[in-house]
Amino acid sequence: MLPEISTLAQLEKLDEETHQLQARLAELPKILTAEKKTVEAKKAEAAALEARLDANEKERRQLDGDVQLRQSKLKKLRAQLDQAASEAQVAAFEKEIQFNEGEIGKAEDRELELMEEAEALEPQVKETQAAAAALAKTHVEHFKAAEQEHKAGMAKIAANTARNKELVAGL
Repeated sequence: MLPEISTLAQLEKLDEETHQLQARLAELPKILTAEKKTVEAKKAEAAALEARLDANEKERRQLDGDVQLRQSKLKKLRAQLDQAASEAQVAAFEKEIQFNEGEIGKAEDRELELMEEAEALEPQVKETQAAAAALAKTHVEHFKAAEQEHKAGMAKIAANTARNKELVAGL
């Protein structure tokens, strides 16, 4: 009767080990999915920062074009001011010149703000891209390790099942 008890203890141990392996193998996809979501979130963060930087650059180019347009308009207004015939025309040209100079000042101030913002964003973009790349690399490594762990676990479960059958047949 003692050998049967020993066999039953071995069967119980095999069942427990198989159960733990199955639980671990069922957990692996959840872990990998969570990691993948983290990688995707970091990539999305990097893309959002890049989009902000691109929008910043686009607005700066637009402001620069606006400044150039207003400066050429100022040249024309000054030339027309020299040819003004009445006080009313001179006052109107001077008012228009002052308005355009004010708009140029506003645009240049905004350009400076955007340049400062871009200087702050550029390192953030690079840092976030590097972090996303590192996370992706780590995820790939974890995926490969999980794949190997899954193969080893399945082999161990198969071996446990075979051993289980041997022990049951021996009873």
